[in-house]
Amino acid sequence: MATVTVDSELMYHQVAAQPFQVASGAPFSSVTDMQNRPLTLSVGTDNCLYALKADPTFENEHLNINVSTLIGAQGSVTHFAVSQDNTTKAIYLVFVAVSGATSTVYALPHFQPDDLVASNAATLVKPLTCTSLPPATAKVNRILLGDVITSGTYPLAIAVFTNPAGNTDIARILVSGTSWSWDGQLGMPEAATGGLMDICTGNTTLGVGIYCLYVNAGTTSLLFQTTEAGSRHYKFELLVPQSSQRIITYRESNSQTHLLIAGGGLFHISPDQAVHSGSQAASLSTDPLFQTVTKLYLSQHSTDFSMWFLSGTTLAYQQGLAGSPAVINGTPVSLLTQGATANFAAIIDPTTLSQSLVVLNTTSSLTIMEQPSDTLIWRTTPFLVKQLDKMLEFTSYTSRLVVVDAQGWPQGNKPFMLSTDLGWLTVIVNGTSSLLGTEAIPVTSNSNGAVTIIFPTDDLDAYVLHLTDASGSTVLGGQTIIFDPSEKVQGKLSGITSGDDLRSAKTAGGQLILQGSTAAPEDIDNVGKWIGELSNTAMMSIRVQKLLQASGQLQLSSASDVFWDGWNWVVNKGTAAKDWFVDTVGDVWHFVVTIAGTVYDFVLDTAAKVVKAISWMLQKIEIAWDTMVQWLGYIFDWQDIMNTKNSIKLMVNGLLTFGSNYLKNEAQSLNAYFDQLQSQITQSFTTAPTATATPASQNMGDSPSLTSASKTSQSSAPVNYGNYQLDHGGAADASILGTFVGDTSLSNLYTQRIAPLLQQLLADAETIGSQIVDLFNQGLSITVADIQQFAKQFAIAFLQLIKDLVTNVVLLGADILQGLETILNTEFQIPVIGPLLESFGVGTVSILEAVALFLAIPATILAKIITGSNPVLTSSFDYQKLVDGTLDSTTKQSFSELAAYVDIPVQYKVKDIAVSTVPAEGAPPTPLSYFSLVKDLIAKGVAYPSDSSNPGWNFRISAWSMLVLNIVIKGVCKRAGVSAVKALACFDGFIALVNFSLNQASYGTQLNTSFPARDDTLIGIGIANSIFLLLTGVGSTYGTLAPDPIDKAIASVVVMGAGGCSCVLKGVKEELSRAKEAYNNLEEST
Repeated sequence: MATVTVDSELMYHQVAAQPFQVASGAPFSSVTDMQNRPLTLSVGTDNCLYALKADPTFENEHLNINVSTLIGAQGSVTHFAVSQDNTTKAIYLVFVAVSGATSTVYALPHFQPDDLVASNAATLVKPLTCTSLPPATAKVNRILLGDVITSGTYPLAIAVFTNPAGNTDIARILVSGTSWSWDGQLGMPEAATGGLMDICTGNTTLGVGIYCLYVNAGTTSLLFQTTEAGSRHYKFELLVPQSSQRIITYRESNSQTHLLIAGGGLFHISPDQAVHSGSQAASLSTDPLFQTVTKLYLSQHSTDFSMWFLSGTTLAYQQGLAGSPAVINGTPVSLLTQGATANFAAIIDPTTLSQSLVVLNTTSSLTIMEQPSDTLIWRTTPFLVKQLDKMLEFTSYTSRLVVVDAQGWPQGNKPFMLSTDLGWLTVIVNGTSSLLGTEAIPVTSNSNGAVTIIFPTDDLDAYVLHLTDASGSTVLGGQTIIFDPSEKVQGKLSGITSGDDLRSAKTAGGQLILQGSTAAPEDIDNVGKWIGELSNTAMMSIRVQKLLQASGQLQLSSASDVFWDGWNWVVNKGTAAKDWFVDTVGDVWHFVVTIAGTVYDFVLDTAAKVVKAISWMLQKIEIAWDTMVQWLGYIFDWQDIMNTKNSIKLMVNGLLTFGSNYLKNEAQSLNAYFDQLQSQITQSFTTAPTATATPASQNMGDSPSLTSASKTSQSSAPVNYGNYQLDHGGAADASILGTFVGDTSLSNLYTQRIAPLLQQLLADAETIGSQIVDLFNQGLSITVADIQQFAKQFAIAFLQLIKDLVTNVVLLGADILQGLETILNTEFQIPVIGPLLESFGVGTVSILEAVALFLAIPATILAKIITGSNPVLTSSFDYQKLVDGTLDSTTKQSFSELAAYVDIPVQYKVKDIAVSTVPAEGAPPTPLSYFSLVKDLIAKGVAYPSDSSNPGWNFRISAWSMLVLNIVIKGVCKRAGVSAVKALACFDGFIALVNFSLNQASYGTQLNTSFPARDDTLIGIGIANSIFLLLTGVGSTYGTLAPDPIDKAIASVVVMGAGGCSCVLKGVKEELSRAKEAYNNLEEST
């Protein structure tokens, strides 16, 4: 049965996106896509019509489709209307674009939401041909589309325009087949031409038509007129209150529509009344919110509808039920304070009956608000448009789950089911945006066995999440993993029991959270007291009730959510709340707020609701949201990380400077070196390791030396930030800026000298690969002795080939180093990371800058976890002195510590080789492949074995040289713009085996020698680590060569599992080293 480790943090999350800016006063509307997500149409700041479609493959971001450009529309879009077939999802769209004095109407054929992103989208949505143009003098100022009554048949389309006399008139847009025509025979009712207030479409027993609300001679009137083409048009005068201001319709199951009239109250006219002149509108509500209504919008699914309206500056909604005698449910709910010109659009999700609202925020950007149908609590979700050269930051709960089996192998690419205990929301799971609710959705672990969940939030609460096995899977053995992403935040809040606790609380940056607050001392004391009560006593009561409910001993009342739809309004009006208190009625906790005489009573029956109440209290004493995040969440200290990044760059540059001289000096002694190397490898095979190469064999789960800090490299959400951005966050969409010209000398080196030798290696690949496959098909419990026995078969024989390769490489040492420097300094566009670096003043974003940052993030965090402080850094570094052993002790300590912290997590980001195909031989390298090359170069560069005084150093320096050689060969291939995937994969396997053998010889020498720095525990950890590094190298070769996707999947588990175990072991080793160093320092001081 698998074990699951969960780590959750409240933190800032960065995505390669920007908000969508809407033109001032421009309309927008929403329909649903094939996944029932909002598909929003709006006019951008460039006056083009855009369709914003959720991208299901990316991080809660939207594809920004320029519809104007797609269909070749000319001019500025001023008006549009959209309607959707609820059965087929087909979209009908008509819009107007103005160029100079010319208005052009575009009517599109009905299309599916996904047609907008199809490869032939321009054909699928090509505008219908116009066979009868509107008059040149007609200025269209509104487009109306009715409901889709018959699938495939265009709904009623009406153009409202101003005629030459300055009066309002209407015309039908008649669609037939692949064309449309302007039908001006309809005409506006004469009485309404001069004082039209509002107009909407409808459907009655007499067919489709329009409702006109107008003022004539000081009297407000309503008229319904049928509009059937070619038929007699009927007109009916209807009676409405003189206070009427706006009209809109909702539909019955028979497609007939009811009319709602807002203004001075809310009123209703049925479809039967609409075709009888003199019918009187019936009153539905006299709520003050309906007194003044300036805008209406209606969302509906089946019989459920919501009428959205702007009352003064208050955005509110009224829910209703088609077919119900009462029509409306309850009273209107105030949601937001908006400007008088605010626009909004909404949908009701067909599967959950939950609501989504698209609304403008204060910066004229679109925002999505979501309301689950069970909790009724509104949540705000970022509405983002994918843009690779920009970065946007939002707050989220980030949860990282790592699943390993009983042997310790990560359960990569395994199916699971994820759900909430209640409510639903938009989350990002391993980089993919998903609607998550009480109905479980399928999720898949990545190759590391990790599931990362990004839970966007603008509050401290979070839903409890459940992870279970997918159908037919037994990875979790039937257990349900239950976790609350806000658990750490709740734990910190439970430590607040008084006002003094709040006064002394500080952010991660050391700032008092109440700095600048003008809240009264008694208010601070009151908040501190109730935070303590709610975080401890109330939370305990809720847990007990949940246990009783789960056992069937308690039935919770469904009425507990009845007031929570008003929570968002209470939050927005927090400063106006003069009275609030916490109370208990029996075992039930209540949070009661009074605003302008209205009492809001919120039942606190879940941990999420308790935390919401606490959030409100903190804001009430003027603690801003960002301050809460910096106090209760995890905040990257970017300045410390940037300092670490700069030191990593310094070490790399030192390595390159040293490398030029090193290659020149070694060129004359290659033969002697390889003779010695052959002897060393032969000697190393006399070491007979007996360990089984599984995580369980290393006692990973029970070892007393394995502390929480060493596990951090695998499970921590912050430590794995960089890996997440590469795997799922868009950083892998890097692209080279400008032209990357291949180097002629390196191309010649590859073609004339390296390629023939690699081809020779490739000729043996099939034999070697089949042996590796046969070896691993024995199962994942293969022993190290098995692998070493296999290595004996060809390790020595390959040395001559390696010698020939190295001889040719060294002859062009300067060119190779120049080629590597070119790669390191090539300018890349790197989503998220590029803009992040630019925000800290980094000009040209090179691949070295990016990879150094990826490594600096976990290195800095791990150093703080292990030692409590930043890594020891240096401002200058001489690699030659390190090699000569003449480097001063302070700089050497800096190198040693930073190298260790960089090396801990670096193995955990290993390429996913569980793919069905590999690139063809000779295919040019992809931009992403440069990340791996530079990462390996940095990791090996900082891993130089500087402990030359310890026994076995000759083995360690030989092993290090072989690893660097591997990177150099790959660098030549990339700089020459070529690829030899299979041959290099075999090379990887060979290097891994030779490196392992040399390391075994080194550790064997140390165990057989007495020396001052000897530490058998650290040596043992090193031996175990070398086992997993061997499996990583050989497993990667196996996965690349194996043609069967199942074999590739097995290799992926081997590679990721071994890499992960290596991380943990290196973390343990570094912790023990730091602890030993601290103990020795203490001994010396005493």
